Amino acid sequence: MLAWMVEKAEEFEVDDDELANTQLILIMAGIHTTTMTITHILYDLAAYPECIQDLRDEINSVLKEHDGVMSSQALFQMKLMDSFLLESQRHNPVQMSKSHHSPPAPSSEPLIMTSHLPKTARFQRFVQQPVTLQDGTLIPAGVIIEAPHIAVTQDPELYPDPETFDPYRFYRLRNGDAPDPIGYRNTEQYQFVTVTKENMGFGYGRHACPGRFFAAAEIKLLLARILLDYDVKMPEGQRGRYANMAIANYCIADMKKELLIRRRVRGGEEISAKGV
Repeated sequence: MLAWMVEKAEEFEVDDDELANTQLILIMAGIHTTTMTITHILYDLAAYPECIQDLRDEINSVLKEHDGVMSSQALFQMKLMDSFLLESQRHNPVQMSKSHHSPPAPSSEPLIMTSHLPKTARFQRFVQQPVTLQDGTLIPAGVIIEAPHIAVTQDPELYPDPETFDPYRFYRLRNGDAPDPIGYRNTEQYQFVTVTKENMGFGYGRHACPGRFFAAAEIKLLLARILLDYDVKMPEGQRGRYANMAIANYCIADMKKELLIRRRVRGGEEISAKGV
């Protein structure tokens, strides 16, 4: 990324100071979003432990096939893990935008994130010049447009039983074991890194997150290591997943909460991942 920016700097009339500022912004954008996504995933993992053994079995099966190497192909084959990541993202969008048309009432308390925030939107754009759509709709210059996000990802016609956290939801869809409610040409569109109108977790269009492929690989490597070497669970007495908080335009995990994590002894059939 830095090499590309340096190469294009003269073409776009960007000086060294602006290059440095842009690089810092990219670093910040990549660190906090990945960290928060992993935190959401760990909370979900502890709250829905019934799939942990299946995830471990998948990791070990793929590692055995690839001689213990966590290659990009190996990560691609971890479809259940990918499904878990996408379902976690569907329930916990890291970044969101509050609709300008319905500002929240003033409050000193953080907003608790639930599935019932239909005004939460993504894909905000400032219209610089008038645009006429194919149906004749005119979008005037000077306005901000946006697309609903949570209302779509919680739509039962697109995601049956949307309020249920189903780690296997997208695994079944990609394997053809469940009917596709959206009707994609290829069910591989139900991948964590795929951007669609029905899930803009990574944005949409030309400005979709360019680092999502690196982030997905990074998250899968971390999660594989955690699953193979550690047990994760909720503290005794905790029922269900911790509620999220919405601060500004971020859906964040409650960082004051605790998880119980301990090192586990791998079984005799488990494979050690090289370099992980």
